Amino acid sequence: MIDNAKFIINNYSNKEFELLTERLDINCPISANKVWFDLYKLRVSYYCNTNELHIQNSLHCYYNARHGALQEWVNYNDFNISDLQVVSTGWSEIIFERPIQDFKLSTRFEFGLNIELDKYSPFEVIERYMSYVTTSTNPFYTCPPHKGKPSQRMCFLSDYRLKLYDKSKQTGIGKRGLLRYEVVYTELRKVRKILSLPSLTIVSLKDLNDLNNWEKLFKGMMAMYDAIKKIPLIMDEFPIADINRVYGYCNKSMADDIKRTMNPNTADKMRAASKLLYSRYDLSPTNYHQVVRQKLINKYYSLTNVHQFQGL
Repeated sequence: MIDNAKFIINNYSNKEFELLTERLDINCPISANKVWFDLYKLRVSYYCNTNELHIQNSLHCYYNARHGALQEWVNYNDFNISDLQVVSTGWSEIIFERPIQDFKLSTRFEFGLNIELDKYSPFEVIERYMSYVTTSTNPFYTCPPHKGKPSQRMCFLSDYRLKLYDKSKQTGIGKRGLLRYEVVYTELRKVRKILSLPSLTIVSLKDLNDLNNWEKLFKGMMAMYDAIKKIPLIMDEFPIADINRVYGYCNKSMADDIKRTMNPNTADKMRAASKLLYSRYDLSPTNYHQVVRQKLINKYYSLTNVHQFQGL
């Protein structure tokens, strides 16, 4: 579930860095304030003026390349809490020789899931994600592809982003129908809020090895998923009139246009009626988004060996 992350170790001395490079048989002399090397594409940077060691990239890919059966820098398979513990133990006891609580989480941190779809392609699902509702309505944007057709949509907020994309297309694997949903945290204050930690509390690698914190991160991720306005993918009859009203409710630009054509009282009544209609379709068992939701929950069970998950 945890993918890209950045950690900082403070008070990491020049001598410790020299011993680190000796253990790894890497030639990286301290020739400037910042020196760096890659360990299985894991970027390790040392700042000698501040004695900070920075470690950044995909923990999932690192596990697959160094410890997993694949022996490749890939992340299209599953990464469970036991795998994270293998990475953490290796870093703490063998490579960096520091307690795991010394690895302080820095800014960027990704938490998400890969699920397999059957009836629809990943982009057929995520292109219907119109907006994400918090205290305001935040639109989803289709991200330009490096080549070919788009395969990713994102919603940008001040402290985090919601990111959904076709993992099969991104990785180029033969297996089709792999959808990735992740929350990209760009500010630690949002991570602390999800974990119910006081302001300015240090979040460390030790915290990320706690199953209770995985549960909090997953519940937060699912609460965000439920707050996404999605055009229903109804697998049976969906009348044209209802389609138009649902689009008018989910699409922020269309909703604003409708609102401008009538007085506020009429607009509010119409919106309330459209919301009820949307909720009926959104929660329908014939809506494929409900299938996707259950797949996310089932995948969490499998990655944490949780047999009963409450509150969803």
